[in-house]
Amino acid sequence: MPTKNNSPTAQVLKVSGIPYLIDAGEGVQERMRIENVKFQKIPAIFISHLHGDHVLGLPGLIGTMNLFGRKQPLQVFGPPGIRAFLDTIHQLSDTHLKFELRIAEIPENKGQIVRILSDSLLHVEAFLVKHRVSTFGFRFSPVHRRRNLLKSAVKTHHLSIAEIKKLTAGKNVVRENGDILHADELCAPKQDPWSYVYGADSRPCQAVVEAAQQVSLLYHEATFCDQDRDLAKKTHHSTASEAGQVALKAQVKHLILGHFSSRYNDLNTLLSEAQTVFPGKISLGVRGSRFKL
Repeated sequence: MPTKNNSPTAQVLKVSGIPYLIDAGEGVQERMRIENVKFQKIPAIFISHLHGDHVLGLPGLIGTMNLFGRKQPLQVFGPPGIRAFLDTIHQLSDTHLKFELRIAEIPENKGQIVRILSDSLLHVEAFLVKHRVSTFGFRFSPVHRRRNLLKSAVKTHHLSIAEIKKLTAGKNVVRENGDILHADELCAPKQDPWSYVYGADSRPCQAVVEAAQQVSLLYHEATFCDQDRDLAKKTHHSTASEAGQVALKAQVKHLILGHFSSRYNDLNTLLSEAQTVFPGKISLGVRGSRFKL
């Protein structure tokens, strides 16, 4: 719940300066202003499920975009019901958008990961997780980028435009005389590809483990401590140690814990419980925290 020190769930993933919004809990506009996120640059919003702490900030955000004269389309991806949710609010509040709102409801294909977006920067896939209502996690990975050619390569090898395109695409060039130009030798080293999985609200489940295999960063909820594991089961949430177990099975590089119950004043207890299971890097996803992929 919103408190003096905590905010409902909302995350911004910035790729090449472009912000993508993941969930939009109450107060998301205020938090984005504090973090200097430009509303109008957001091309797409991903809503995991329709519980209020993940979606109640969305109508107000869309309204502000409209008030400030947004012209470019906005894509909203979410579970079945997201269209009726937004359409009803806009109808009853007599809201007339001046930009195109493209709403896509994600199909509930249990056990399958579904590509929902591919733009110039990102591939985004959705998968059904285990919660009280229809809930999706998301996997984000970058679009393959061309490699940077070494400055000396063009003059040294008298490269043609066609050869440059092939090398920067990561392919070797075989010339008519039989000479082979190797992309790994003439291009700068490959950057380590990053990947991010947003596990949403969920009990520990195989869907998250499979989607998060060896990713750079996994966000997994850790609503409860181990002493409240029965309550975690009852409410379809996870404990911190269960989040650690998921990260361990998926062999992720970095785990972020979040969605903490307001009953805990000391979040280090949750951190410690996850660390007893997962030996990798673990961080607390608290308000205003930032992570670099």
